[in-house]
Amino acid sequence: MKAIVFIFSLMTLSSSAMPLIKISQEFLAAIRYDQDVDCYLRELSETTSEALINQLNSDTKKKVFWINVYNATVQYALKTDSDQYKKRMAFYGKKRITVAGKFLSLNDIEHGILRKSQWIYGQGKVKKWFPGSFEKIHRVDALDVRVHFALNCGAKSCPPILFYTEADFDKQVEEATKGFLSETSQIKGEVL
Repeated sequence: MKAIVFIFSLMTLSSSAMPLIKISQEFLAAIRYDQDVDCYLRELSETTSEALINQLNSDTKKKVFWINVYNATVQYALKTDSDQYKKRMAFYGKKRITVAGKFLSLNDIEHGILRKSQWIYGQGKVKKWFPGSFEKIHRVDALDVRVHFALNCGAKSCPPILFYTEADFDKQVEEATKGFLSETSQIKGEVL
């Protein structure tokens, strides 16, 4: 029943009236409930750079939107052809989704927008020398290392798939961080 509500709400609003964060949430929900996602792909593709700037006017809004889009894109790609995940570098580097007329890869979203133009091989310590204009305009202003725990790359060790909301983002990403660390790490005294 929830999936029907998601699809219905998108079909009743135009892209100018539908908030981008809501589109990103419903895109991920539609994939989870095995609904058609063509309308979401079209909405994301046809939105404008100006709409991204106007609606995603804080780092929290940018992170919520782009994390949801990233996670939805990963799940959509894996449902389309799970074998492509076997070549991980190609999987993340392939252009997969168009947002505001810009054809983006998962690397573009993660390292360019969410990690504030970090070089993919720099382990978070090397900035890109020449990021593109789309990336410069739409990337976060401040790097948030917790993003790592919110992105679902398709591996079994990734955080569970859920969509993020602006109101609960900090709480949600803290829970994802704690959950990941509790399953993959041990604390002995003050040593992680």
